[in-house]
Parts: sequence; C-alpha cells; structure tokens
Amino acid sequence: MGRGAVDAMGYERASFTFADLNGQPWVGHVVDPAGRVLIRNGRLAEVMDGAGEPLLLGRTTDGIVHLVWVVPTEPNTPGTANFVANVPRSSGTDLAPSLALAEATLVPLTQIAAELSADDSQLASRAVALAKWHATFRFCPRCGAPVVPVEAGWASQCTNCGAIEYPRMDPVVIMRVTDAKERLLLASNATWPERRMSLPAGYVEAGETPPQAVDRELWEEVQLRVENTEYLASQVWPGPRSLMLAFSATIRGGTADPVPDGVEIREARFFSKRELIRAFDTGDVLGPGPSSIAYAVINDWLGA
Repeated sequence: MGRGAVDAMGYERASFTFADLNGQPWVGHVVDPAGRVLIRNGRLAEVMDGAGEPLLLGRTTDGIVHLVWVVPTEPNTPGTANFVANVPRSSGTDLAPSLALAEATLVPLTQIAAELSADDSQLASRAVALAKWHATFRFCPRCGAPVVPVEAGWASQCTNCGAIEYPRMDPVVIMRVTDAKERLLLASNATWPERRMSLPAGYVEAGETPPQAVDRELWEEVQLRVENTEYLASQVWPGPRSLMLAFSATIRGGTADPVPDGVEIREARFFSKRELIRAFDTGDVLGPGPSSIAYAVINDWLGA
C-alpha cells in the first residue's frame, strides 16, 4: 500500500473546494469507513458525482485531480447496492451510471491493494485512512463539541472552540528475526485462524524508539532478546491507522527457543527456508496476505 507518486497537494488544501476546480481535469472515487474501495475492472472505479463535499486525494502526474466520496457502511448490504443507495449520480455526466454501477464492487483494500497500480494503491490508501479517521474522530477531545472536516478533509475543526486536529498514524514495528542457524521466526496471534502465521509485530509505545519497541515486544510476546536491529522498509496500513516499520534483528546469543505468552501469541517457531517453503506449499502454514509488508519481507528473505 502507499506506492505511487501522487502529489498530495498539501499547499492547496487550506482553500480547496470542489466548486473551485473550474474545469480542471478530475475524477472521483468511492470508499467506506470499513476500509472498502469501489473497484471496477481491477482499478479504482471513477465516478463523476457524489453526495456532499468530496475529500481531496491529490494530483497524479497526468494532471488529473483525484477526489473521494465516503459512503456509509451498511451492515449485510452488498457493496454495489450500498454504493447505489448512497451515492446519487447526476444525469448530465458522460459516464454511463448503469454500466459503472453494474460492474463496480466495494472491496476491502487489504484484499486488493497488491493488485492495484502504484498510483491507485496510493490513492486508495489515502482514501481509506481519511475515511476511517473521520468516521471515528467526530468530537473535539478538548471540549466535546462536534467537529467538521476542513482543509479538503485533511483536518477537522471543532465547531465550538475552533481547535484543529489532523489524522494520526500509529507506528508499529514488525520484525524479521533470525537465529544463528539462519532460521526465521514466525508467530501466530491468538485471534487468528488456525495455521495463520506471520512476523511478530507490535505498537511503539510512548517514549520509546522503534528499535526499543522491537526488543520489548519480542521479550513480552515470546521471551527472546535480540541484537543487530536494523531498519528495512515501511508501509502505510490504514486499517487500522498504522505505519508499519519493518526491522531485521538477530537472536542475542545465537539461538533460543521462543516461549509464547499465551495471551497475544498462541504459537511461535523458527523455520529454515526449506521448512517454510514446504509448510506454505502443503498449507501447514498460512502466511500473510500479498498486500502486507510481512509478505514482502518474508519473500525477500526466501529470495522469492
């Protein structure tokens, strides 16, 4: 997620309104607070009208401004029906509404992100992050009054005291831990389905650096101490509002047996490359989805 080179138009947000586009080329997209994006033919669906003021996503290198309308999440309602019910279409657009609606479906971003183009991935990541934040940040944390979107959706302002708040991203460390036998540590969260395993991960706490969080999380969850912690890569993960920070580390002392805490972690074990490939092939281990940074980091370690 978050690939692409889309200009965020931060310098235009303060004064931006939909009405001020004045003939500039633009397209609209659709997202809901559950993290689903409207997809048609493997790409972000393009719409030419929606309910209310859209949020600004940015400008692609072809000069097109991208906007997004947020539709309510309707429990037990198919994606297309939800879209039809909540996004009225104007009759004067060039886009044929019946064709677009018939082929469009709301799909969770976490399922589709790896298949999107780089720019679509970045646009969708921004759209989901904003939709989720606005859905949960509805009242001022200072005085409790309702807030309203400002700065083209990139901030909220209190209707009473005027305080302005911006969307938050919570840093999360995710760890590629290896031992002296060149084996990789995978763990299973207690809330996951059986056989699902991935790299250990955890939130960075107040007052600590990401490398400190790596060491603390591994000790708390599997009673392992590590050294040689090095940054690898990052990824936005807008559901929830996380910034994933991938690190590599090695077991202090060479090797040790992980001891799951039994609360967050149900199972943890080391795999050699051959063991892990076999486990994936047989289905004994279900790895992370292709949209996640864990998938990329594991594949890099495997040389895939």
